[in-house]
Amino acid sequence: MAESPAKVRRGFWRRSIVVGGVVMTFVGAIAGGALLHVGLAPTRRIAAVALTDLLSRTFTGRVVIERIEHIDVNGFEGASATVYDPEGRRVLAVSGLRGSSSLIRLAQTILAGGDIDIVIPRARVEHTDVEILPDEHGVPSLARAFTPRPSTTPQGPLAVPQRVKVWMPDVQIGTACVRGSVAGLRDLDVDLAKVQASVLAGTERTSIKVDRYSMTGRGFTAATLQGTASTFIDLPSSTGKQVSLWATFDGFLGDIQVAAHAGLDGSELDLSADVPKAHPEAVRTFFPAWPIFDDVGTHVEAKGPPASLVVKGTATVGEGHVDFGGDLSLEGDIVTRLDVKARDVDLGAVAKGAPSAKLSASGPLRLAVRGGTVEGSAELETGAFRIDPIDVPTASVTATLKDGVVAGRATLHDPVLASQ
Repeated sequence: MAESPAKVRRGFWRRSIVVGGVVMTFVGAIAGGALLHVGLAPTRRIAAVALTDLLSRTFTGRVVIERIEHIDVNGFEGASATVYDPEGRRVLAVSGLRGSSSLIRLAQTILAGGDIDIVIPRARVEHTDVEILPDEHGVPSLARAFTPRPSTTPQGPLAVPQRVKVWMPDVQIGTACVRGSVAGLRDLDVDLAKVQASVLAGTERTSIKVDRYSMTGRGFTAATLQGTASTFIDLPSSTGKQVSLWATFDGFLGDIQVAAHAGLDGSELDLSADVPKAHPEAVRTFFPAWPIFDDVGTHVEAKGPPASLVVKGTATVGEGHVDFGGDLSLEGDIVTRLDVKARDVDLGAVAKGAPSAKLSASGPLRLAVRGGTVEGSAELETGAFRIDPIDVPTASVTATLKDGVVAGRATLHDPVLASQ
């Protein structure tokens, strides 16, 4: 459908103002450098409008440069910007942004037409706020905000669409606050500091690499997660999916040392975590019903979509060993169903004050986290063991965890002894 003459005129004047603003900005930078160093408000406003137009035409989200406090031929300082996802929700707010780049070359690139290749050698953000709002496929809308916008200009059969690339090899962020949900984990509250990153954003590919930074997280459990992390984001992914995200963490959950890795390729998760040793008192600070009375270590892996991850892992309980595998769901409540095989676990590790004895057991285990509370059940078959001078036969054990209380029953498989 053809546009009305009035709409065409408005579009013409809008483009003319933007182009004229860019021309005025950078011609003024050459002819009136001294004035620009103190900063002309009209010049800064025109530059903000021009950059807003360029970035919003490049990406499917809306990027608004709200103000620039200082601008000259070598860069800018004191800029503030907000990014909205394709649904119009605010997903990123940046303040105290400054960058070092040749604005004359930038103006020449924009006005020349054709492909736009922008390099900002150094940039720093004093503070940023991030909202993680996943879509129905679990992909954060922030990622979709920086997805290249399809061209709406009619192209001939041999026409090559305009390409835009922005390369920032050295990006520093003083502090950042991240809120939202990811991979089924809701109400996340993460603070970042001392962030060092590089950003490549363009119509063909966007890649963000964040080197090690300080992280403090709440919302994962009742305990605080604190340590260092790194993050890598690619749009699209190397496998052709819409987005990939890889992150590592090394630190502590409360007083428990944790090393973790998380990957997202499209809607497929790849998770792993290691806990070298957790003392029972440290676990009970955020999980009072923890039923183990010895040190525990574990390695766990999970792969698949958030609703049906395949889980496998190993654990140590004192000198005992446990293998487990099953499924895990991170959608809604966190629910896992595992088949457990334990051997040589000391009786005193699961029954406080009990005499020493080596236990072996196998069977299904179910755990669920609902509203910050943990519920669970187990149905285990135990092997025969000895508590001098008594030989204890095999048994069927059922146990439940609810409202912080563990209850259970054992049925002995020996006709001579009492069965329960």
